[in-house]
Amino acid sequence: MELSQKCGDKCSQQLEENNKLRLLNTRKQEENVQLLFDLSLAKAENEKEQQIRSQIEKQLSDTNIIADQLTNLTQKTEKNDSDLHDMKSHYENLFAEQVNNIKKLVKERELLHLYIQRLEIENTSLVKITNDDDTVKLLNYSSQSPGTYEEAWGLIVKLREQIIQQLKMKEKLKNDIQQLQYNHKADLREREQIEQLLNRDLNTAKDEIIVLQSLQTEYERVMSLKNNLEKQLEERVNELKATKTVANSFTNQLKEKLEQITKAKVKEKTKIRSLKLH
Repeated sequence: MELSQKCGDKCSQQLEENNKLRLLNTRKQEENVQLLFDLSLAKAENEKEQQIRSQIEKQLSDTNIIADQLTNLTQKTEKNDSDLHDMKSHYENLFAEQVNNIKKLVKERELLHLYIQRLEIENTSLVKITNDDDTVKLLNYSSQSPGTYEEAWGLIVKLREQIIQQLKMKEKLKNDIQQLQYNHKADLREREQIEQLLNRDLNTAKDEIIVLQSLQTEYERVMSLKNNLEKQLEERVNELKATKTVANSFTNQLKEKLEQITKAKVKEKTKIRSLKLH
């Protein structure tokens, strides 16, 4: 009876271990789902950043704010580089965690296999050293019962599938990291091209500004000359008006003198005629 009790305790212990393994697998699956969800969020965030970058690139047509836009773009690119570095570190940590989880699963599978083998060896040994038919039947049932052995075997199969899924997840994360690295390099190349275009446009704008400054200087010179000419013209007009006024005054005086002379002549003639008559 003590032997039967021991076998029952071992079977109960084995069932408890199996339940723990099931809970562990469930927890690992939930962690994998969370990892996939985090990865989807990261991809969505990356796509959102690309859309924002595209919108910013479309707004670079205004040459009057090229310098400010270049500064903003540089700051944003640095922020994206920092975010990408943080994201890469995050996924490297996730990858390392998954590797550790896989190692744990493999180790647990090996321990389970060894545990089952040990149980089988112990049961076989117990069968050989006892003559109790009921005990033999109980031991045979505990070692060969489909309810325990097949369940353990099914758990092993599930663990194998879980390991395969973890390996697939590892490969997927590796591909995602490579894709992020590729996108990062593409963003750097794109930023360099944009900076080259902006530098070219900036140089062109500087040349145009120099030309405009030259034109403005020439315009200011012409306007100054025009103002001087207008001022001189106004002075000449004023002088001409003054001269005309003087001329009119002189003419009027001359007319008055002529009238006076004419009157004097008439008076003199009249006086002479009067003298002749007398």
